[in-house]
Order: sequence, then C-alpha cells, then structure tokens
Amino acid sequence: MGLTVWLGKQMTQQQVRKQEYQYWLGRYQAVHYIRNCKEIKVDKRLFVLPRVIGIARGHYIVKVTELQTVRVPQINK
Repeated sequence: MGLTVWLGKQMTQQQVRKQEYQYWLGRYQAVHYIRNCKEIKVDKRLFVLPRVIGIARGHYIVKVTELQTVRVPQINK
C-alpha cells in the first residue's frame, strides 16, 4: 500500500508526445484515406486530421499528426 501511494505521488508530470506520419498515396487512395480518417477527429487520442502536403509525379504526400499525453515519472531529489 505504501509503495502504491509513493508511486502515485511520483507520477505527477505529464508530457505531450507528437508523432507525425507521412504516406505516399495515389490520387484515389489519398482521397479515400482522407475521407475515412475524418472520423478520427472524434477519437480521444487527439488525432489531427490528415492533410495533403505535396504532390510529386501523380502521388500525394499525406501527413498525419498524432498527439499523445504521456505520464513521465518525476524524480524528487
């Protein structure tokens, strides 16, 4: 019990981790992917809607940003 309380006091700091993904997709695939991912906005995992950031030789570069809240152990000295 004492250890649980101690760990509970130590885990007070939170950080937001940002992860970005890039996909190379054809035009049809990019449109299909973006339309389907709009559902993610309701998700509690804090997804940012995908967006097209570039077009290269008929392929779309789609970028997705994901934000996660992470608990980091706080070390007391």
